[in-house]
Amino acid sequence: MRTKYKPWALPFLKEHSDLAYPTFKKDKFFDNTLEMEIGGGKGDFIISQATKHPKTHYLMIERVISVAAPAVKKLIENDINNVRVIYDNFINVSHALKNNSINKIYLNFSDPWPKKKHAKRRLTSPLFMNDYYRILKKDGLIVFKTDQRPLYEYTKSVLEKEKFTIILDNPHYNKLDKDDSLTEYETKFREEKKTIYRLILKKI
Repeated sequence: MRTKYKPWALPFLKEHSDLAYPTFKKDKFFDNTLEMEIGGGKGDFIISQATKHPKTHYLMIERVISVAAPAVKKLIENDINNVRVIYDNFINVSHALKNNSINKIYLNFSDPWPKKKHAKRRLTSPLFMNDYYRILKKDGLIVFKTDQRPLYEYTKSVLEKEKFTIILDNPHYNKLDKDDSLTEYETKFREEKKTIYRLILKKI
């Protein structure tokens, strides 16, 4: 879905450089509690998680500036201080993330890139999964949700069994788990009675 350009977005993000970064930078905020959402949208999911778990630190990566800015605005309005936002592509950020530094990675309703020629762009392609394996701690988790069955099936098909094991496979994720939160898309999908698929993968 094309996002409407917001001329105020980039100046706003720069004004709030304590919460939003144009790329990864070393910061004592990134401690041993860190969890990360890639493609965080307007922040509904990460704000809900951060509210439930105030002692956990969260990193949200969102490449679209006109989407990241409203998320940061919500952080400020809700007085959330345990989230930081990077407005850049994950692929530009991943190399700066330390090995074995992330507890959980959330992939919520990522772009399915349905054409075969675009498969390498999927956030669960082998290229990305190798990055996740490196930065996740031992027994760290990838929590994945989608409304796209082909992406769900693809994700299971590319798993390397020596790296990840499936600890939850729910092709009919109807009832929200207590440790989960809704995204803005998911709220709409559930109202429309769309099927939601969920996987939880553990680093071996």
